[in-house]
Amino acid sequence: MNKASVEELNNLHGMVANQLATLVREGDLKAIEKAISFLKNNNITADIVESKPQQDLFTSISNTVDNNKDKKIETVEELLKAYS
Repeated sequence: MNKASVEELNNLHGMVANQLATLVREGDLKAIEKAISFLKNNNITADIVESKPQQDLFTSISNTVDNNKDKKIETVEELLKAYS
């Protein structure tokens, strides 16, 4: 089996980031755990300045945390735990 090309990985990264942003906006935080693990385990990163989906994800997470100030949420794991 051949490795994925850089273009394929970039496309996958964009799709995952878009899906994550959608799920966070919908409040379905538990469903994104596997996607976050995938990105983390594969050292997939993006420069937030250059990535609209990454900016959207950041905004969605920030809004979720801001709307739940009564809960101590400092990490992704705590964010997921708060809504599982």
